[in-house]
This record gives sequence, structure tokens and C-alpha cells, in this order.
Amino acid sequence: MADSYEELVSRADVDIVYGAAPHRQHHALAMLAIATGKHVLVEKLIEISAREAEELAGAAQAAGVFAAEAMWTRYLPQFDVLAQVLDRGDLGEVRLATADVGWQVAPDAPPRFFDREKGGGAALDMGVYGYWFAHFAIGQAETVRALVQTHAPPGSTSSPSSRLRAPAVARRA
Repeated sequence: MADSYEELVSRADVDIVYGAAPHRQHHALAMLAIATGKHVLVEKLIEISAREAEELAGAAQAAGVFAAEAMWTRYLPQFDVLAQVLDRGDLGEVRLATADVGWQVAPDAPPRFFDREKGGGAALDMGVYGYWFAHFAIGQAETVRALVQTHAPPGSTSSPSSRLRAPAVARRA
């Protein structure tokens, strides 16, 4: 047990930190852990911006520690089976991956679900699952086009849609 994040990451018996805090706290907490030489797994969405993600990656590399996004769905048994199917080529050349991800969020849900500054909205909070699946199935995208509708409350997003184009010979991640 620890009374603060600072105390937790300073403990000698802690080797790795799993960050499952709200999105907006990911950066500060991951950087704190990295600064004390701890490996870090950060719950999705690893960072709110590319700039923060690059800063985190650079800090981890400089400190000689491992840092990664903890995309929990990747490690569900069905994705291990699907990875084997894709790796064997059972489905041929995968050219399109479609994923519909969604769930109802009550209007009185915590602000993190709606406040873009807190990493809320469908694009950052839920849309990452569909993007991850497409990347998993077809490999690194050559281009990404995204469309997001904005709805009440102001600034939040719903109904994200992304189109990823993979190179002619994509390699699955």
C-alpha cells in the first residue's frame, strides 16, 4: 500500500506500474514512474496527443525502461486464435477490416466520457478499439482518414468512423 503515487513509484519492491487512471492523468503518472526507473503499462489511450506519446517514448528510452499501451483486448483468447488464423493465411490477403464498437453511455455519466479535454468522447475513449482491430488485422496503415460527429454535450464526440489504407503487402502487427 502507498498513500501517494510518488510513494508508490519510489518503492524498491515495485518494478512495473500499470496506469489505469483517467486519460488526462496518464502522462503525468507515466512520466513520474519512468523518472524513478519503473517500467510502465498505460491503459488505453496511452496519451491524449502524439506530442505526449513521443515525450513518453523518449523518456522511457532515455531511462532504459519499457513503456507500452496496455490494450487489454489484444490479450483476450479470441484474438490469439484470430492472430493464428491470420498468420497462417487461412483468410487469404486481408484487405478490409471492419469493426463496430459501441455502448450506451448515460447522459449523467462521469465527465471523462464526454469532455474532450479529459480524453472523453467516442473517438478517444471507445474508437480506439476499432482502430486497434483494423491495425491488428491489416497491419500498419499507409493512410488514415477519420470522420467524427460532435454532439451534446458540446465538444464531445460520437460516431467516429475511420478508414485505414494498408500498403499492398501489409504486415499484421
